[in-house]
Amino acid sequence: MSNDGRPPSSEHLDLVRTLAELAREFAGSRQVRTIDEVLDHVLAVSVDLIDAANHASVRLAADVPGPAEPSRTSSDIAAALDRVQRRPGDGPTVDLLHRSFEADVDLAAVVAGPVHRWPGLAEVADAVGVRALAAVPLAMHERTLGVLTLYSSSTAAFDEDSLTVATAIAAHAAIAVQSLQKEAQFRSGLASRDIIGQAKGMLMERFEVDSVQAFEMLSKLSQNNNRPLHKLAADIVEAGAKLRYPST
Repeated sequence: MSNDGRPPSSEHLDLVRTLAELAREFAGSRQVRTIDEVLDHVLAVSVDLIDAANHASVRLAADVPGPAEPSRTSSDIAAALDRVQRRPGDGPTVDLLHRSFEADVDLAAVVAGPVHRWPGLAEVADAVGVRALAAVPLAMHERTLGVLTLYSSSTAAFDEDSLTVATAIAAHAAIAVQSLQKEAQFRSGLASRDIIGQAKGMLMERFEVDSVQAFEMLSKLSQNNNRPLHKLAADIVEAGAKLRYPST
């Protein structure tokens, strides 16, 4: 039953089924291990589940590490439209990247409408047969990770139901991207600790010092050379390897 006591309409039941399908799609992609693969999955799901979406793109914020390119697109048309949007005012994709959201993203955060609202974008859109778009932020904890942008050949393309699905896709995408970021940071931390441990062992052997003294030596060298500790440690390990196994 709906909140007003009436049975749900067939349209609302269809929406519920679509969102359930979306959840299953993302649940089935848990083995995805790179941000590029996540973004490609987001694009495929967007075009598949939202009838009005003929093309789609995802652009990540500049401070999000990992992807081979800052933007992933579902087609050459989406790529062309994405390239036009480089500076604030060029289009909603870049505009939303420069906004922060204090609460969960809802329909109020979505920018949707005919492309003629952005003259530079409209010129390219007209040439490729795109009439409308919808841009949805990928936001987590007051941070905008990226923007999902959908493009349609119909002027009145994106209704409330389709935008609801788009915000759900964006929410799942933001969670997946943040999760992969945390995993990458964790792996990087493990790698840094491992290389520092190797450098300490080499110093202990070479100078006959204990673990604490070796770490103090590394720290002092790091400060004196204004070089991050893990990078200095990597230099020491590499130099030691070359001394042990000189090239012939």
